[in-house]
Amino acid sequence: MLRELYARLRAAARWKRNESDLDDEIQFHLSEEVDEQVEAGLTPKEARFAAARDFGNVTLVREAARDVWGWAFVERLVQDVRYTFRTMRRHPAFSLAVILSLALGIGANAAVFSLMNAVMLRSLPVVEPERLAIFAHQGAGDPQTGSNYPIYETLSREGRSFAGVLGFWQMPMKLRVGGATFSLDGQYVTPNYFSVLGVRPALGRMLSDADAASDVAVISDTLWTQRFGAAPDVIGRAVVVNGVPVTVVGVHPPEFFGLRPGSSIDISVPLALQRRMAPEFGDRLALREGTWGLCIVARLRDGVSREAAGVEAEALIRPWVKEVGMAQSSRFGSWARIGLLDARSGLDTLRRQFSRPLWLLMAVVVMVLVIACANIANLLLARSASRRREIALRASIGAGRSRLVRQLFTESFVLAAIGGLAGLLLATWAARLLVVFLSGGTRLVLDVDPDVRVLSFAAAITFGTAIVCGLAPAFRATKLELNASLKEHAATVASDVRGGRLRRLLVAGQVAVSLLVLIVASLFLRSLTNIRAVDPGFDGDRLFVVSFDRFGTGYRGERLTAFYKQSLERIAAIPGVQAASLSSVTPVSGDESTRAFNTPGYTGSAPDDHVVRINAVSPRYFETMRIPVAEGRAFSDRDDAKSPNVAIVSRSTARHYFGERSAIGATFRLGRDAVGPPIEIVGVVGDTRQADLREAPVRMVYFPLEQVQQSDIVIEVRAAGRMVGVVDSIRGAVAAVSSDVPIESIKTIAERVDDVLVQERLVAILSSLFGLLALLLASLGLYGVVNYAVTLRTGEIGIRMALGADRSSVARMILRDAGLVVAVGLLLGVIAALALARTLADMLFGLEPVDAGAYLIATATLLVVAAIAAFIPARRASMIDPVLALRDQ
Repeated sequence: MLRELYARLRAAARWKRNESDLDDEIQFHLSEEVDEQVEAGLTPKEARFAAARDFGNVTLVREAARDVWGWAFVERLVQDVRYTFRTMRRHPAFSLAVILSLALGIGANAAVFSLMNAVMLRSLPVVEPERLAIFAHQGAGDPQTGSNYPIYETLSREGRSFAGVLGFWQMPMKLRVGGATFSLDGQYVTPNYFSVLGVRPALGRMLSDADAASDVAVISDTLWTQRFGAAPDVIGRAVVVNGVPVTVVGVHPPEFFGLRPGSSIDISVPLALQRRMAPEFGDRLALREGTWGLCIVARLRDGVSREAAGVEAEALIRPWVKEVGMAQSSRFGSWARIGLLDARSGLDTLRRQFSRPLWLLMAVVVMVLVIACANIANLLLARSASRRREIALRASIGAGRSRLVRQLFTESFVLAAIGGLAGLLLATWAARLLVVFLSGGTRLVLDVDPDVRVLSFAAAITFGTAIVCGLAPAFRATKLELNASLKEHAATVASDVRGGRLRRLLVAGQVAVSLLVLIVASLFLRSLTNIRAVDPGFDGDRLFVVSFDRFGTGYRGERLTAFYKQSLERIAAIPGVQAASLSSVTPVSGDESTRAFNTPGYTGSAPDDHVVRINAVSPRYFETMRIPVAEGRAFSDRDDAKSPNVAIVSRSTARHYFGERSAIGATFRLGRDAVGPPIEIVGVVGDTRQADLREAPVRMVYFPLEQVQQSDIVIEVRAAGRMVGVVDSIRGAVAAVSSDVPIESIKTIAERVDDVLVQERLVAILSSLFGLLALLLASLGLYGVVNYAVTLRTGEIGIRMALGADRSSVARMILRDAGLVVAVGLLLGVIAALALARTLADMLFGLEPVDAGAYLIATATLLVVAAIAAFIPARRASMIDPVLALRDQ
């Protein structure tokens, strides 16, 4: 086999010389045969004729020799490809329609798959990522990866299943370079972070065990390029991070972004620097109880399974959980199970958030591709019918059916390849837009550039599309009756009789799939509309929320409180600002803070019965938010740290704990053990949607900001009229107080709601776009089939009109045929939607998956577009001149 392969490759490399040698050899044999015939007594002319007759067909001899050499197939393939391009030049409209349909279908699939690949499938760019596992604990909800330093020390010191254990805590940081301060995404890491992962430096060195207490840092390639101009002398350079001077010792490679997909780490410093860089959190390494944001990742030893390592981790950490009590966590059951999760793709927060929406969108774009394939198959069927005379001529002069099928399939494959390449280019651009949309106004870093997986996926669907779209038309086109096919009109009519049913069936399938996509889009649009229509419990009109990036600024305690107060005073004095307030949590922001609520006379049966959400607010908070005060009073300036502790509760809280009794004047204590000072309720306010609009109103307790100190504060600002210029005025007012605490964002409540509803917006908007694309492709398919049918029936229509049929009856005949196809498609689409509806139930808000409104909207939209698509060729049919039509026949 190897010798034969070598001979074929050698022949391919010397094909010109082999051709020349073959010609010489054939001429030699013919000359020898002619000489023998002349010696036998024939004349030279007779001898040449006899020699040619005895030798046989020279062309066949050449082909046989080429088959032996092994490159005849390649030559025929090249000929087929060249013929395909000539055909495309002769029919540019047809070629453009096919390529555009494929580009849209394949591009949509590749774009969504690129996003899925980046979020769910792409492995970390580290050594053997499949051996990485992250420590987690879990109760009834999602797994939690927050741990602490004692757990890290225990696993690192006593774990026998691990080749290495690392810890990291991702936090915002401030970098001061040359007098300018920049906000960064940073992380505190154990010194073995990079060595356990196997990340090698692009410049300098990574952290090592010797750096545990050193003032050093490793920066990202992006930071090195953008802030240091990619200068090699950055190694050894001193920079200031969160007010602490550190020395840059290395730059990690550009493909490494950290262990959280979607985020990008700009700078990494030893974990021991936390007590100096973020003193507001205390000394986290010395914290023996409770958990915080430390994530622990282990590299498993060779031959150790993740399940076995998880059992060991459970055995090591369970005694610690019992020793420290873990009262709060145990109450919520978050430590019911301890184990290890797969970390080959990093932390799975982004995957948990977007896996279902992405799978749903993937199913939608696959249906769009199915519609595109049906469209292309219809186009190829119609085109093959018009080429039957050409195919019959080729068959009559000796072309076999396999050769004809190969030629037609080559045309389909070339068109699919061009469409696939265009779709991949479109997908690269579209995937970046999807990342921007997915970010919801936050910084989201995802590598959606095509990799081997994406390219393989694009190649697979391109090849599959070529097979699906090309083989059936190719086999149907080559199933010939030569005598009839050589008569052009008879061939066309016969083709329509055999292929018309298949084309109508394909159109009915397109209508069904298109309706299914439209119903899905309509359901999610109505669900999003329902969410937005929910009363949040406050007035969001002309309401801004100002948030700050305080980490690493050095502001804390009384200094930070003074900054917030002064900023509030200056913002409230801006012309055009009606009211302003401070709070620790803004409604519908996705944030929440909970405490245990205990009041005399109430005993709840479930652990959650004592849980309330809390918010520390300034005196004008309820006026700014326009949350109505139902009983009692709002906070005033007298509710400070020196006055008695007071609180305001929401209606849900008052009803839950006090029933029909008035809550005004009642007291309660915070904490599970209720050992704190009593707090008096002085007011009851309306309910609000706190985390997002999807949840029911929650039990809220409000405290005066002076009595409950909070570090993370936002400012709510209500504009009196037009909001133009207010944002710039707010920035100026804050900068006048201090330029050291940058504003993180100034957003309206509507924009913050959009950030929280990013999943719903993603599914609703993209499914609608893909639904419109499916509708467009289906309408084009219907138009093409009806228009082609009108062309084939021109003679019949001419006869009908000559016998007295009027134009309206002809149009009704065409519309009736099209309506039958659409009706079958609608029926199939509704059945498919009903069968799949239940799978969408938990993703919808405020409506059932079998929602009559959504089905009616989708059906009506499709009917209108289908009517337009069928009306155009029907009108053309009604305008046919019977004299000209019969003359052409």
